[in-house]
Amino acid sequence: MMPKWLDGKRLVILLVGCVGLLLVSCAFFIHEKKGTPAKRTAPPTPPLQVSVSTDKNSYQPGENAIISWRATNPTEDTVYVSRIHLKVTYFGVRVYEGDTAIDQSIPPNSTYNGSKEFRIPNNALSGTYNVEISLIAPDWATMGHTSFSVRIV
Repeated sequence: MMPKWLDGKRLVILLVGCVGLLLVSCAFFIHEKKGTPAKRTAPPTPPLQVSVSTDKNSYQPGENAIISWRATNPTEDTVYVSRIHLKVTYFGVRVYEGDTAIDQSIPPNSTYNGSKEFRIPNNALSGTYNVEISLIAPDWATMGHTSFSVRIV
């Protein structure tokens, strides 16, 4: 039994309204679920261009290795670098990681050259080691980065 106020015309309007509300909510849910892909932005490119060289192509365990770097600042701003971060891996396993404080400001359109001497451990396994060098700002932002390989024979 239907109430008196709910006659045939009002019942149709009520049903159409409920179906319409259901369709709108489903469409909204599908749109939210699918969504529009978020705009992805690439991380900012570090301002310094870094190149690296070593004194030899390969080393023996127990030898000293000299790694030299050249950081070029092609920007119009002075870039501040507070440390050099060095990471060495062997088959993806970290065998060395450390920082060296440098506190260097590199003016626009100029270069900074540096080097560091390392002793290859006597127990180093022969193979190819991956070396990563990062120039780090006082706020821990990476100002420049490069990597290269070194052979231990």
